[in-house]
Amino acid sequence: MEFNTSEMNTSPDPTYKHSGPGIASFVISLVALIAYVAAIVTILVTTRDLVHSGLPITNDLIINHAGFLEAGLIVIAAIILTLVGCILGIIGLALKNRKKVFAILGVVISALPPAFMLILALIRTS
Repeated sequence: MEFNTSEMNTSPDPTYKHSGPGIASFVISLVALIAYVAAIVTILVTTRDLVHSGLPITNDLIINHAGFLEAGLIVIAAIILTLVGCILGIIGLALKNRKKVFAILGVVISALPPAFMLILALIRTS
């Protein structure tokens, strides 16, 4: 059996560029993940400092402590970054003729913190 090479498509596959919004989604999602970790570390360090201070721990002390306020602001910023990263990832997935690796990674990483919080909420209610 002979093959006719003139009829075969010998042109190389087009190389697609990476999706710009996908790359941005990936980077923003990583920054948000780092921010969540920073907030947890801030809460743990602040709690340790309060326990070792010898002061009676009251609700007013916890609410007005700078460490907890800082952690709250970090979490709010991380939530905003997570939403932006997810939206950019979806935009990156919708673009045609672009590589979608970073967009997929951005969406998956953006979905991790809400999924983790949902699992914790389900565990707590059961």
